[in-house]
Amino acid sequence: MYAAVIVSGILFLSKCQNEPKLSDEARLVVEQASAALQNGSLIEVLALADSLDIVQSNQVESSILRGRVFFDMGMLAQAESSFVTVLDRAPNYPGLRHNLGNVYYFKKEYRRALEEYLKEPSLPTDPRTWHAISGAYFELGKLDSALVAVANSLRIDSGYGPALVSSSDYKSQRGDYEQALTDLRAAGARGASSSSFRLKLAKLENLAGDSNTAVALLMELVQGEPWNYSVIFELAGAFRRLGEEEKAQSLFLAADAARKDAQPVELLERIVASQPLDFEKRVSLANAYRDQTRFEDAIPHYFAAIRLRPNNLELQANVATVFLQSGNEQEAIARFRSVLLADPNNVTSLLNLSIYFIGKNEKDKAKQLFDRAEQVAPRHPALGKIRAMF
Repeated sequence: MYAAVIVSGILFLSKCQNEPKLSDEARLVVEQASAALQNGSLIEVLALADSLDIVQSNQVESSILRGRVFFDMGMLAQAESSFVTVLDRAPNYPGLRHNLGNVYYFKKEYRRALEEYLKEPSLPTDPRTWHAISGAYFELGKLDSALVAVANSLRIDSGYGPALVSSSDYKSQRGDYEQALTDLRAAGARGASSSSFRLKLAKLENLAGDSNTAVALLMELVQGEPWNYSVIFELAGAFRRLGEEEKAQSLFLAADAARKDAQPVELLERIVASQPLDFEKRVSLANAYRDQTRFEDAIPHYFAAIRLRPNNLELQANVATVFLQSGNEQEAIARFRSVLLADPNNVTSLLNLSIYFIGKNEKDKAKQLFDRAEQVAPRHPALGKIRAMF
């Protein structure tokens, strides 16, 4: 499904003429926050937004920063409030209308999203906003308008990958599979490589292109996402098209087994969708995603759970651990330290930081953290294993 694309780097675009000029100190804070935002260090961004209000009052950048963070955390009402605050003062702020449109898009208020996208000042020159417009039209059931909008995006930048992917989706909807495959191959040549992209490409290769290419793509995907029964089903279909019926049948059976294994997670997904304020179910779904190493899926649900119980330090420590597992070490360390500032004896943070520093061969730091954890929880079951790592 199409997803609106947030305008990146809006904090670097020119300010509106009626807005107060940023001081050098304030501009430095904005640049630091922008870098932190790109790195996914959301807590740091919020702290820098607060600092910006102290460094220079009467500016809109701090509200822009908060809006971006709230959006990334799935806090759509707070994101909308932050962006509307800017809208009242600087309605032509570059990127503002696009980002507000994204909020409405993800709230499924597609007409409101379209209205905001069409008011974006950068519309004539920015392929991203035309791309977002195409998505709103598509969700409103206006496929022809979506195709026109995405064509406008590609006229501005013929190599804009997200627009090429959406163009392929729309053409597939219309039954133009060969043209859809051409667009998707072009997106791949320009660096598109997510698992969802590769599955789309494999499906079109199966349908209108080269099944051997589809098999190569799908084999790689299965290794990275063994839980994804849609990939396994598609791989079975590719082998069937190649005449390898025995492999196809074996994979169809494997896909059916994976689908049954996925049912508890899918049940949790449905429950959370219908009961978004159920803390326990949110955490259960996030944990289920984490157990499948689906970290990008898990993190938004952990964030939602934290919003429900902001003082739950153990949950915050677990979120830090997930960031560490996903490879975002900077955000993980910042979150562990935030927990330890609130509770210096949080065992989960102490032990996971100790393991982290052992891995970095900083064993003095690791030992200090481990010793403190051992004093706090001398019978913790993980102590023996971690002690053996020194």
